[in-house]
Amino acid sequence: MTTLDYELYEKKFKDVTLPHFVSGMSSILSFANSAATFGDKDLEEAECRKVKTDVKVAYEEMSRADREAKGIPMTVDYNKELNNTKRLVKTVESELHHLRAVVKENEEKMSNCNRQIPEKSKEIERLKESLSRKEREVEKMRSACGLLADIKRKLKDCYNYLLTLHGTVETLYNSCSNLYSLDPIMPIIEELFKNVLQQNSRNEILAYDENVQKMVKDVRMIQYQMNMK
Repeated sequence: MTTLDYELYEKKFKDVTLPHFVSGMSSILSFANSAATFGDKDLEEAECRKVKTDVKVAYEEMSRADREAKGIPMTVDYNKELNNTKRLVKTVESELHHLRAVVKENEEKMSNCNRQIPEKSKEIERLKESLSRKEREVEKMRSACGLLADIKRKLKDCYNYLLTLHGTVETLYNSCSNLYSLDPIMPIIEELFKNVLQQNSRNEILAYDENVQKMVKDVRMIQYQMNMK
């Protein structure tokens, strides 16, 4: 795979996962607003219906995002790709060492054989050009290794973030079957808020979307209003 392949792969992951994640986050935010409004009082039928609808949509969308996230990494064996690239780097580096030795040997011979200078000079120039190409090839492969490792790390961190959030939403969904008040599920709501806010620079594929950032900011405000720190 080329550098462009990796970039397209990351884009595909984002394209198929982010829409469901954003929709799920929107429902989580709607639920959070309801939680802040209703508090721990007994809920009326319409209020119960709204809470259950928000939680159901959040669960369904996060489940879809989770399935998409699981499906994408299966299409490429990152460890195999990374190991293959590293092996290629070692092979080319070995060729580089050989070329450098040949260049040095020819330069030493040239200094001892003045009459062969024109011929040796041309040979050395050809070797140096070959050496330069190999050095560029090694640098390109090293860059590919770094990029692949970075994408692998980002996808892993992003998936772990999504998996944790999905798990909490699922717990909330299962706890709402006989809902009459939010009071019994307040610990789950608090855990949900904490999971939503567990963002860092390593899961930027999902968490750093502009819409997601706005919703996360709103959830943080609701968390503060409900004294859930």
